[in-house]
Amino acid sequence: MPSWRRDTPPFILLVAALLRQLSVSSTWIRPSKKMAALCCRVLAQTSRRNVIYSTARYANKMMADPMEHATGLEKRELLAEAAGNDNPFDMKIFKRGPGTKDSPNLVPSCFESRIVGCVCEEDATSVNWMWLHQGTPRRCECGYWFKLTKRAPV
Repeated sequence: MPSWRRDTPPFILLVAALLRQLSVSSTWIRPSKKMAALCCRVLAQTSRRNVIYSTARYANKMMADPMEHATGLEKRELLAEAAGNDNPFDMKIFKRGPGTKDSPNLVPSCFESRIVGCVCEEDATSVNWMWLHQGTPRRCECGYWFKLTKRAPV
C-alpha cells in the first residue's frame, strides 16, 4: 500500500473513491445534490468523531462518583451498601433454623406477603415455592415452619 494512502484520512479516501466512481464513464457525470450532501455528511461526521474522541482522551477528569448521579432505587441501594448492608433487598439465601411451630424460620419483608422457596432435602433438585402472608406462619411440605416479619423498606 502506498504511503500516501496510509497517511491520508479515511474520509478523503472515501471522497476520492466516490469521485472515481462518477468519472468511470466516458463522459463526465456531474455530481448530483444527493452526492454533495452525502460527501458533506461524511466529512462532518468523521471530523466530529475525531474531535469527540480526542477531547475525551486528553481530559484530566475521571468519571464522577456513582453516588453523585444515582437517583431513586439505585441511590437507596448504594446508600445501603455504603452503610454496610450488602443484602438490602433480602435476596440472598437464608439458612434454615429449627423451623418448629414455636420458633419458625423468620423471613423479612417490606410487604404484606412474599414468595418463599424451600429446598426440603439436601439432595433435592427442585424447590417448593409457597406464599407467606403477614401474621400467619406457614408449614412447608417437609415440615419446616416459616413466618413473615416486617422490616423497613430500602
